[in-house]
Amino acid sequence: FFKAFDNIKPSARGEYEIPDIYSYLIKNNYQVGYKEITGWWKDTGKPDDLLLANALLMDQKPADFWTRDKIKLGAGVKIGANVELIGPAIIGRDCRLDDCHIGPHTYLGDNCHLKSVKVENSLIFDNCQIECNRQIRNSIIGRNAVIREQAKDDSANNLIVGDNSLINL
Repeated sequence: FFKAFDNIKPSARGEYEIPDIYSYLIKNNYQVGYKEITGWWKDTGKPDDLLLANALLMDQKPADFWTRDKIKLGAGVKIGANVELIGPAIIGRDCRLDDCHIGPHTYLGDNCHLKSVKVENSLIFDNCQIECNRQIRNSIIGRNAVIREQAKDDSANNLIVGDNSLINL
């Protein structure tokens, strides 16, 4: 699935389409089947839907999934001074946290470094660096992103924005 996802492009609507993933898998000789879903299902084609699905899934994880207090810590996580973790939250492998408030409903991918930031109800994917003395809420941050605070005397924002992005300043 993930290999297929990495090899397709968003549709004209700006969304990744499930049929495109199936087509890629079939074209590349992967076995594709089906199963009737009897539980709930959530379309995650839009950012708000993805954030809601993340919260729903975290809320349904069994007690034995969590490391402690509805927090899942990956191997090699380093938690520095003044860090508050509010579950449910998932912290990936080899993350480093300093002076942070993380959660609830927050996912950090592997190898993320966060400092002086408050993150709630957000998805932050692998290898991100965030040091901005700000609050990040209801956000999706892609792999290898760097967010840092500007010098105090600079009133402009310098942005590098990917395709189909939304930024509210």
